[in-house]
Amino acid sequence: MSRDCIKDIVRRAKAGDPSLIAVDSISVCQYTDAELAEFVDCLLVRPNLVARLHLNVNKLTDETGVKVARCLASSSSVKKLNLAYNRVGLPTYLAIAVALRTNSSMEILRLYANRVIDKIHVDAAFIKALRLNPHRPADSKWCLYSFIENEFPRLSAIAALLGPVSMLEQLRECDRTRKYMSLKKNIPQ
Repeated sequence: MSRDCIKDIVRRAKAGDPSLIAVDSISVCQYTDAELAEFVDCLLVRPNLVARLHLNVNKLTDETGVKVARCLASSSSVKKLNLAYNRVGLPTYLAIAVALRTNSSMEILRLYANRVIDKIHVDAAFIKALRLNPHRPADSKWCLYSFIENEFPRLSAIAALLGPVSMLEQLRECDRTRKYMSLKKNIPQ
C-alpha cells in the first residue's frame, strides 16, 4: 500500500465511512507511528468505526500501541486486533489489558513478535481484565507471545479459579495507582 492510500483511509475515517469496518490494508507496510498518527487519532474519536484492525508488520511503538488500547477501551465493535511484528512493549500490553476490563467485543488479539516483555506481569494484567470482565466468546483467541499459542483458555481458566475481583483488591490497586502517580509527578521528565 502506498503512503497516499493512508490519506484515503484517514479521509474515510473522518467521514465515518461504514465500509471501513475492516482495516486490513495497513498491515505489512512498515509504517511508523508518525505515518499512522492521524488515522489512530481518528479511531480515538470514532472508536466503533472498525471491527477488524490489522496493524501488524509495521514499525509501531508504544506511542501508537497505547493509543490503540485507548480506542479499544471505548469500542464495542473491535473484534480483531493485530499488532504482531511491531516494536510495542510492556506499556502497550498493559494498556490493552486495562482496555479489556471494559471492552467485551475483542475475540482475536495478536500481540506476539514484539519487544521482550515480562510475561508474568502481562499474564497478571490480562487475568485481572478477565476477572473484571469475564463475558467473552469461549472461542476467543489471544496470541500474546506466539502465533501458535492461544493464551485465552489458560488465562480465562485462571481468572475463573480466582473469581471476581474483591473490593479489598480494588482498594489496594487504587492506593498503588495513587502512589505511583505521585511518584511519577516528582520524577523530572
